[in-house]
Amino acid sequence: MNEQEGFKWFIAGFVAGEGCFSVYLQNITMMGVKKIKRYNYPIVHPEFKITQHKWSGELLNKIKSFFKCGHIYKFNNILNYRVINQRDLATIIIPFFDKYHLFNSHKMYSYMFWRDIILKLYYRKKRSLSKSFRKYIFDMSRKINPNGIKRECKIDNKWFE
Repeated sequence: MNEQEGFKWFIAGFVAGEGCFSVYLQNITMMGVKKIKRYNYPIVHPEFKITQHKWSGELLNKIKSFFKCGHIYKFNNILNYRVINQRDLATIIIPFFDKYHLFNSHKMYSYMFWRDIILKLYYRKKRSLSKSFRKYIFDMSRKINPNGIKRECKIDNKWFE
């Protein structure tokens, strides 16, 4: 195994322990310009993230350079490497983890649910989200990390209208 191939397996193992696959759901209400009518826009925010202390900045930069997508954000002493662009998630991140598997069984299942959402979002024919598709995304997103901190956040019923 050459050094490049070894680094790819290192990334997969590192993400199995330190990475996060998530989908954040949001409902945005906007006012129409010409009509006094509220429009509800259900929004889906998928994300791949690795969070580390600032001391690991060089490693996160190396991972970002390898994937050639995403950004590194700093908050206090914490660095987050985040990829949120659906095209990058579907065409770079997913093919990588399909080839270099996560051997942590919980993370692997989370990845598979997340992967399913991303690919369905990215390759769908309609740009709007049907009611049944929103329900599907909601149900699948709850399987990604069923014991996560944000499980208490509630999507109001407008998200399903």
